[in-house]
Formats: sequence, structure tokens, C-alpha cells
Amino acid sequence: MRRRRCSARFAVSKQVLGAEHPGTLITAGNLADSLSSQGKHDEAVAMQREVLAVRQRVLGAEHPDTLTAAVNLAESLARQGKHDEAEMMARMGDVDDESLQAEFS
Repeated sequence: MRRRRCSARFAVSKQVLGAEHPGTLITAGNLADSLSSQGKHDEAVAMQREVLAVRQRVLGAEHPDTLTAAVNLAESLARQGKHDEAEMMARMGDVDDESLQAEFS
């Protein structure tokens, strides 16, 4: 149910506000969280990659929202067992390896 609501909000937000609007990106992040909680990690990671790419392009690599997007992606990658890539994203988001490992061990 939550996924359908998030998916519908994302579609409307993207159409009305545009793909790069902060509200659309927040909705995309919420949808990615919902997908991840349902075990749909591939879909979640794909959406989080899109969010990160837009935030980097629009806000820059050092913006707090960009760093948060990198950490969210790192967490999803770790859930998939892609620890090397998760570690790289965690560094980008300025999260130490021990914190990320502690969260998923």
C-alpha cells in the first residue's frame, strides 16, 4: 500500500514539479525506501542512483542532501552484499566504514 502511494505521488510530483524539483527527489527517496523495505533492492538502488545523480548535478557533491543520498545508496548496496561499492558511497557521504558495517551486521 505504501509503495503504491509513494509511486503515485512520485509520478504526480515528477509531472507537475519536474524531475529535479526537491519535492520530487524527496518523494523518489521515499519510494526507494519503500521498495527496499519490500526486498526490491534492485529497484531501490536504481532509484537512489537517479536521485544521487540529480542531486550531484543540481546541488553539487558537497551539499548535505547529496551526501544523504550517497549514504542512502550505500545502505541499499550493503543490503545487496555489494560492500565495495557501498563503502565507496559511504565515503562519499562521509560515513566511516565501521558505522556502515555496524548497521548491517
